Amino acid sequence: MKTNNAYSEDFKKIISFLEEKDLTYIIKNENTIEVPYEIEGRRFVPTIQFNGIWLVVLAKIVPAEDLPTTDETYLLKLYKRMLVAIHKLPEINFDIDEDGAIYTSVDMRTEITDYDNFHSEFHAIPNGIKYFIINIAEELDPKIPVKGFPEEA
Repeated sequence: MKTNNAYSEDFKKIISFLEEKDLTYIIKNENTIEVPYEIEGRRFVPTIQFNGIWLVVLAKIVPAEDLPTTDETYLLKLYKRMLVAIHKLPEINFDIDEDGAIYTSVDMRTEITDYDNFHSEFHAIPNGIKYFIINIAEELDPKIPVKGFPEEA
């Protein structure tokens, strides 16, 4: 996909990194790129957002409404597993939004991001999703149904 001349140099740099790895991407606007990915047989949509001097890559893993319970004891076990995973695993972060949806994310300074740094950080997203599915969602009782996100019509 050819990039528009109106895009920033940093935006074009990230597009070139994606193209070098032959990754499919969708430009949503001048600050957002989606990179659909299949992980464990499910479709997820890592999103690259340009936010001032920061480049943030994030992907929703589970919408809040798909969590099997809102029981505080269950949620504490879930959040503890997520925090322990962050501690154990390099480059992988788990977080939640204000509604309780579960994400994985990374951030990096745009100006110092090079090809190797970008791909190291970017690939933490699918690795984080896979880790969550296998080592967190499947291990809790009840299990968390991680469905992925079908293509939008």
